[in-house]
Amino acid sequence: MKGKGKSRINTLLSMAVLIAVIGCAVLLSACDNAANQDNAGEDQSGGTAELEENIPIDNGDTEDNITIKFEGKDGFPKQYKEQFSNNIAELFAEKYSPYYQVLGFEFTNVEHALTDTDIEVTFFLKMIVQNFYRDPDTVEYIKEAKENGSKHYRQLYDEYNQPKESNYDLKFTAGVNRGELDMESIRLFTNVHPKGVEYVPVGEDFFP
Repeated sequence: MKGKGKSRINTLLSMAVLIAVIGCAVLLSACDNAANQDNAGEDQSGGTAELEENIPIDNGDTEDNITIKFEGKDGFPKQYKEQFSNNIAELFAEKYSPYYQVLGFEFTNVEHALTDTDIEVTFFLKMIVQNFYRDPDTVEYIKEAKENGSKHYRQLYDEYNQPKESNYDLKFTAGVNRGELDMESIRLFTNVHPKGVEYVPVGEDFFP
């Protein structure tokens, strides 16, 4: 009886050791799989270096303290970035500054095609403007809303001196020569198709 008891105990101990070994193996395998998944995730993200192109870059202020931010989808050539963004900002600021305080511009979804002689850029432009400060109650349409008891009066009053945004879908083309844009050859187009792409030249009637 004692021999059978010892044999049974030895068998149970062997089974316990075997279960422990199998458990460790399963745990190690799970850890390896988790590490491999983490590495795969890092590879799919493209790494920090590839994401830097999508981080807004502050080009600084223009002479009129207008902030310009630039977010490219591809590796936009640095030697053309400042010329391109400043040219667009100066054009819009010149056209709109008689009517608003122009606060800044944001260039997003910027994509380019460059050859030895030309560059083409498609991009979205956001312009931030603000009315020249004024007591809203002296503005004719707000004054009328107040006098008529309009439910929109308070909203019109509150929004009058707040920044506003305008958005544009544009294409820019220019010749290039020795690392600089040919300023005389610059042309600007606007996409007039609501759901597709149909660029037409920007004329004077495009601006106020």
